[in-house]
Amino acid sequence: MERNLFLQKLNDEYSNFHALAYTFKRIKESQILAGIEGSIVHYYNEINKHDDDSEKLDSLSFIYDPSLSSYRIQLDINGEQADAFVRLSEGHLKSLGLSVLLALAKKKKSQFIVFDDVVNAIDTEHRSNIINTFLTDPYIKKTQKIITTHDKLFWELYSNREKSLGNGEFSSFILNCYPHGIHYEERDISFEGKISDSLEHYDIRQALIYCRIWFESLAAKHCVTSGLSLTASFSERDYQKPNFIKISLEKMYAVLTDSLGDKLENINLIKNDFLSWGAQNQEHHAFSETTIILSTQKQARKYKSFLMQ
Repeated sequence: MERNLFLQKLNDEYSNFHALAYTFKRIKESQILAGIEGSIVHYYNEINKHDDDSEKLDSLSFIYDPSLSSYRIQLDINGEQADAFVRLSEGHLKSLGLSVLLALAKKKKSQFIVFDDVVNAIDTEHRSNIINTFLTDPYIKKTQKIITTHDKLFWELYSNREKSLGNGEFSSFILNCYPHGIHYEERDISFEGKISDSLEHYDIRQALIYCRIWFESLAAKHCVTSGLSLTASFSERDYQKPNFIKISLEKMYAVLTDSLGDKLENINLIKNDFLSWGAQNQEHHAFSETTIILSTQKQARKYKSFLMQ
């Protein structure tokens, strides 16, 4: 009898404790989520900046579902209400989750944020927007960030953007796991870092490869930023692209040069320097007896001096 009475009291106390804990949990959740909806919408639209307007969020709200003891996120898109877990793709849900994290960090005024494999399952075209948000947002750019990734392209792109947009000290590392522990190696994989490192070791071929990639990237960015236009050609060689349009480098460089007007000093420097122009092109082709040899210390110093201009 006493045992049954004890069990009954234990059950009653547990029920009371569970009810109090549940109420406390609901209050804390409401406090945490209060007032962050606007920031979530802002960050989500920034990450998905180049999507169609029909994909942009006007507002959102958190709806508690008692039957599931969890929240649903209600979206307002072009005046239509939709459940986020029904309407959004996996990539957009990941973007929404990242936006919630950023909004919470901003509300708490966190000065330190860890992003573990932040671009996993996020569409490639949105990763560039994530980098811009990290480096230009008034709040996020002032925080200390640890970012891990398996995506070399994202790592490389972040390193390059940080060189021009960064606001503080930046270091990147490679982590290698061994039976006796984890080794880390500091590695600058920005284009500028790779070029400088290659020249320090007199590997001009490697430096030239990244010079060309860097130059083409800067040229394309200038054309996009300036809103330049050109006539493109349809090509079956680009069968993987949905519109089969092929933009040649020659045409891109032509409109770029025209857009610069009389500011052609650096362009002419590249075009008129035989060592630079000839070497840039030869390093993408097979070796031949007529290849310019660029392996001496003197030539490495000369080329480094040229690049620094």
